[in-house]
Amino acid sequence: MSLNVSAEVEARILANAQQAGVSIEDYLEQVLGESEEVAADVRRLETSRRSLSLEEIQGKISRGLAQLDCGEYTSGEEFMADLYSGLDEGKRGPGGAGTSSLWRRSKTCARFAIISQRKVVPETRAT
Repeated sequence: MSLNVSAEVEARILANAQQAGVSIEDYLEQVLGESEEVAADVRRLETSRRSLSLEEIQGKISRGLAQLDCGEYTSGEEFMADLYSGLDEGKRGPGGAGTSSLWRRSKTCARFAIISQRKVVPETRAT
């Protein structure tokens, strides 16, 4: 089998195969396999995604309002600084070693939101 590709593409394929220390055929098989893996992962993510129910949305809003009520909020600058420092330090988020202070504060306030059972009613617009 032969394929017609531009000289630039041929040079890139050859260079990458040589850099990987494999034949062109093996290199192309590897690239195709990786591409198929990524496509399968994307399909899995797309099918596993689901929309939030109205109750879930209202719960998230209620928890956020409860956090504001108990004074547990941060400025955008502080949030981003904490986020970036967590990434730099390899923090893993909820429950992981080195969990960020933002997660701990929001977890405490979320408990408060659950206890308060504050309901959020969406606005209705007159038509």
